Amino acid sequence: MSSKPGNDATDSRIVNPSPSGDADLGNTLRSNPMDFSATLKLAAGGQTGTDAATRQFDGQNGPPVIVDSAVCRDANNNGKNDVLSTVSQNGKVVREKMECGPDNVVAYDDKGQAHRFPDQKITKLPVDFSGIPDWRLKQVNGQADGLINKYKDGLKPDGTKDGEIGFNDISNIMKDIGKMENLTEVEKCRLWSEVKLRLGARGVPILDKDEKPEMVDSWHGKKDIGHALITMDDGYHGNFLINKTPEEATKAIQAHEDGSDDTKRSIVGEAMFRGALLVYGINKGDVYASEGQLRALRELRSKGTFSAYAEEWTRQFVRPEIDQYGKPR
Repeated sequence: MSSKPGNDATDSRIVNPSPSGDADLGNTLRSNPMDFSATLKLAAGGQTGTDAATRQFDGQNGPPVIVDSAVCRDANNNGKNDVLSTVSQNGKVVREKMECGPDNVVAYDDKGQAHRFPDQKITKLPVDFSGIPDWRLKQVNGQADGLINKYKDGLKPDGTKDGEIGFNDISNIMKDIGKMENLTEVEKCRLWSEVKLRLGARGVPILDKDEKPEMVDSWHGKKDIGHALITMDDGYHGNFLINKTPEEATKAIQAHEDGSDDTKRSIVGEAMFRGALLVYGINKGDVYASEGQLRALRELRSKGTFSAYAEEWTRQFVRPEIDQYGKPR
């Protein structure tokens, strides 16, 4: 990966023209300080009030929004938004770091045509993947197996082939995705979702020795590792629960786990659930895991980046001092 400077941006500043009114205006204001004070108060009130005179100038859309040139020089460059630098992979530009607004991720279709995707932050959940074109979706999803193999392949401490991953490995996969310059935040969420799905489809064993004990499923233990992993368009955590207040979400989780909600189960499924509830009590591991997921999702929505989700998920679920075999690091 390489980085090279882009176009230099010129800071064109707007200078207000000198007033063309009476040259004695300053003297007039100084000679009538009470009138001047009243004028200032009226002007200040108009900034937040709904004075009829100012509405005539503002129009139906309200007062204009002024963009400070020090914050975004785009407003002073006749709409120009310069590329400050670029990031390249394999000889092709994959990211344009913009002077103003989000970066552009540059992707190339099957014909080599470049397409620019603004790297907008995540602001609402569930993450919407519908805007990713099919050809781009194929490129994004195609990176999942490489990430899994990076941590699955290797040797165990005894020298035998590994073929398994632990919670620290999952955390590292998430963090690797968060650092990918060739993906937008939405695409990073899509790639993680594909990793999660392929872990199950490929039957990759996931060890829970380095999972925080309170997060381990209280009923099924290591047989239900998947309860700690969700896709970013998950309907339960990523939509139903996250779009409630924290207090409402906690009540919904409890109701789901104690069987008082309206979850539809088959006759056999309902009998098995009631039996397990009677024998084992509420699945506290599921409760803690759901709350942990929501904390991570709130970070994603608040900060807008998959890296924020990865960091919080790691804090909630992973024992960094223990390896996947349960030995101290």
